[in-house]
Amino acid sequence: MSYNLDRAEQVLQSITAGSRDSETWFLQGLLQEIDPEAPFGMSPAQLFQDFLRRGHASERMRRILEIVARPFEQPDQPLRPGDVMLRATPGTGDIGHVMVLASGDLRTASALAADGITAESTAPGQYGTVIEAGTFPHDRSRRYARRWLDGRGRVPPNSLILRPSSSLFADLPGSAAQPTPYAEPDPGFEEQATSPTRTRVSDQFAIPFRWMARVSLRRRGAEESHGSGVLISDVHVLTAAHVVWKAKQSAGEYSVEVTLAQDGTNFLDRIAVSRIDISTLYKDDKQAFDYSILTLNSPVADRTFKELGGARLCYWGSSTCGAGTTAEPVDPATLNGQVAMTAGYPRDKGGNQMWVVTGTMSRSVGGAAAIHYTGALIEGQSGSPAWIERNGVRNIVGLVASRGTFNRIYPLSWEMVTELNGWMLRAERRSESEAETEFEGDQSEGHELEAAGDIMLRETVEGELEEDVAPKGLALLDHVHIPKAPDPARPGTFSIGASTKLVAADLNPQFYDSAGVLKLDSSPTGLQTCLDAMMKSSFGGFLSRAGQTSPHPDDVAHVAVVDLTGAKRSAPEFAAWGAPVDMYGASVPKILALYAAFQLRSDLRDLISRKSPPDGKQLEAAAIAEWNAKGYKTGLPDLVWLFDIAKWTPPSALDFTPAARDTFANISHNCPAGTLIAKVSMPFIGSVTWQSGLYHPMRNGLWLRASYCNKGTWASPVKSPWVHNATALSAATYFTLLAQGRLVDTASSTDIKNALRGGCVTRLFPSLPVVASKCGWYNGWIHDCAWIQDSSVRYVMVVLSHQTKPAHEALYTQLCAQIDTLVRLNNQTPKASCP
Repeated sequence: MSYNLDRAEQVLQSITAGSRDSETWFLQGLLQEIDPEAPFGMSPAQLFQDFLRRGHASERMRRILEIVARPFEQPDQPLRPGDVMLRATPGTGDIGHVMVLASGDLRTASALAADGITAESTAPGQYGTVIEAGTFPHDRSRRYARRWLDGRGRVPPNSLILRPSSSLFADLPGSAAQPTPYAEPDPGFEEQATSPTRTRVSDQFAIPFRWMARVSLRRRGAEESHGSGVLISDVHVLTAAHVVWKAKQSAGEYSVEVTLAQDGTNFLDRIAVSRIDISTLYKDDKQAFDYSILTLNSPVADRTFKELGGARLCYWGSSTCGAGTTAEPVDPATLNGQVAMTAGYPRDKGGNQMWVVTGTMSRSVGGAAAIHYTGALIEGQSGSPAWIERNGVRNIVGLVASRGTFNRIYPLSWEMVTELNGWMLRAERRSESEAETEFEGDQSEGHELEAAGDIMLRETVEGELEEDVAPKGLALLDHVHIPKAPDPARPGTFSIGASTKLVAADLNPQFYDSAGVLKLDSSPTGLQTCLDAMMKSSFGGFLSRAGQTSPHPDDVAHVAVVDLTGAKRSAPEFAAWGAPVDMYGASVPKILALYAAFQLRSDLRDLISRKSPPDGKQLEAAAIAEWNAKGYKTGLPDLVWLFDIAKWTPPSALDFTPAARDTFANISHNCPAGTLIAKVSMPFIGSVTWQSGLYHPMRNGLWLRASYCNKGTWASPVKSPWVHNATALSAATYFTLLAQGRLVDTASSTDIKNALRGGCVTRLFPSLPVVASKCGWYNGWIHDCAWIQDSSVRYVMVVLSHQTKPAHEALYTQLCAQIDTLVRLNNQTPKASCP
């Protein structure tokens, strides 16, 4: 093979493969082969985010690396050996993944399988063999294929394809032929204005006006009102929530229609809207959260139009054909005094003419929620984008609202971007599912960015995955539990349902809303506000950056706190600092074996009630038959060791053997825990963990890819970042469900609680009234997960840390003690302010 791929393999051989940090070192080696002055120490996730946000580091990187295609884009030239793919899930603490394309062509997974090459999934698309580091490094001698393009020829979510500008890693000589360029921008209006102006657009088909949308709210087919918007992906229009609110509330009576690039009777196309997303926090009589994503009935960006000279339409923000347009949040304070432009459809001009307005953004009004705008805004322009131009780049900085007592622009924020991203992702997933039943979940040793358009720069860690499809090879068995739901008549208690099949939605710990978003109290005295303030003011020694104002994956400690005091047992208050970050869990994931053991007992007891087997041998045979039918045929639970099943006869209750219960009592010790894991079996534990939501395909969580005390491993279809994986969020979920009595059923939860009474806390953990706990301690990885309760409070605390300095130990003890203080202050009446 070529000299250049040889160099990539030399970089791989020069690092310690198999470690989490090997991803960063491999990327560093690749970059320094191209440019010895490349920024040092960036992880794949950091470089991924920096490229998409046009950050400081990427300014240099763009001189040595070019973007071939972003998420959901079709590359405009063939991929070739030496191309680099980054994968990451911003906001989750994911370190990311980097790979170099080694094969000269892309093929389907089935074609590769025919040649004996393993691919990361069987999802539709084009795969190529890679050179990569990570937990399982691969090179050309250990062939492994990654998915480079999806079934539509687009870059998968979570992925960014780069190409070295230098030929060092490029195996093919020369550069690929460039495609026919899109039409160059012809503004149709002079954009350099210093005083408010209002002018009709002279050419609505010029860039960027071709992407403007007239949004029509229709009642029983007739237009009732209209607003404006902008096309930001192949199927998504960004507009104001109040423009389409009635259609969201009364879908049977109202509908929405979008007309692109309309001026008078001329336009490009008129398309129905199939989905409307609006923040659950939006109220029609209020002005906050006034933004919405409209999903069109069909993609439009790749269509060609004679009005555009035969060019494709594209959309605002595309890196390949967006003509220097972006939509990236900026600090509102920097917008003061800047000229912004907006284009839309003012009612006083007939409502069907496109007018462009310029004006100055002057000051924040109503706090940071809105910016005063001197441009003339009339009803009908609400939802139109407001953009500024810097260095030839048009950047959307907010949305126009022509309602209320003054003209205003609501600035684009990262919080808004996060929510928009989740909506676009869910719409995209639904569309892909209907079109090709395609799964984009976490099936790789890296991760894939969930994004649907160039406006979306990071993923919300709390976002739901609407299509909860397991990775290939993970058998999902039928598990039976007793569901509980909050009893509104008796706050703090639960109503008990009938025995039913386990689904993750049944185990919402009640700190997620119905959309799967974490509920955080960020009011001035809220638990989240106080935790944030405490971490920033008192625990800088645990933070990875000076002046840090938010969690970072490289922080020493990651925290989750769940206040369950009194009525909050069924309506918890949750707070976190870096809770979704994956960490080596040490002994913490052992708690999964306890849960799975009691779930197995519940499943077998349900089988007894359904099948009425005459003895234990028939019960075992019936269980094996049902597991086999689900594709679970090897590595089955040891029912004899666990239940002495061969000796069971009805009507006696099936229960655990003394040997099994001994491992429960010694779950903190490696060999007893390793034995229990092996006897329950890791595939069974995996089925329970996945279907309970304790491991989530988008936010990861607790997972076991190996036992302890050399008791075995398995070919886990879930490639968790760590062999014993944990996140503070997942561990807090486990202990919250335990405190709510919702793991399997009340009796099982009590048994698990009793087992975890001796589950251990570390020597660094302060003296607190612990009900149940599990600790972890290995080579600097120091963790405590605990349910704390006395006459004043009931709460769950999880602190996961990777300590590298002696001073960290005292700081860790101080952190745990101050979390206890926070929770106690949170339950004072009146509620105390943050300490």
